[in-house]
Amino acid sequence: MVKEVTFPAGPRVFGPISLRAGRKEIVGVLGPRGAGKASLLRAIAGEARISGGEILIGRTSITCSSKAQRKEAGMWVCMRDRRRWGAKRSTLEIVGAAIAAGSQLLLVEEPLESLPTAVSRAAMVAMLKASRDADLGVLITASEVRTTLDLVDRAYIVSEGRVLVEGTPEYLCSDRRDIEPPPGEAA
Repeated sequence: MVKEVTFPAGPRVFGPISLRAGRKEIVGVLGPRGAGKASLLRAIAGEARISGGEILIGRTSITCSSKAQRKEAGMWVCMRDRRRWGAKRSTLEIVGAAIAAGSQLLLVEEPLESLPTAVSRAAMVAMLKASRDADLGVLITASEVRTTLDLVDRAYIVSEGRVLVEGTPEYLCSDRRDIEPPPGEAA
């Protein structure tokens, strides 16, 4: 759970943002490039400092915890081009390892973006859904809003480091203006 977290992203400060991703749940943080999704994920993972708020796994605050302590508390992280905490393993391998380790929370940046084929994308979708069955909470970021809404249980639509709207895919799709990116941005 993220409570009123503020965090720097370059010269700007984003937030406050509050969100939750419970066990057995896939939650998306969706929005256009530059919306603050990756910066938020890095802040939750402990790879970037936060300037206010609190980050919890279950009822345990990990706000001031190191990356190693966060992993011990049950958090696994897979960042798109850095594959943090995964020893350069693929996203699929990291998701599988998080499931096998009995983790509580998995953070995944843009899980569908770098997958080259429909088979790879189908494997990722199956693995993320298996994480739900394994009692793992998953928080993913994505710029591909429409595609990702088919995968998540709930989502937060963000822009400029703020949550615009939150809800189930059905709710979010019922009000298209809130999930459409600005002109010129990819969805």
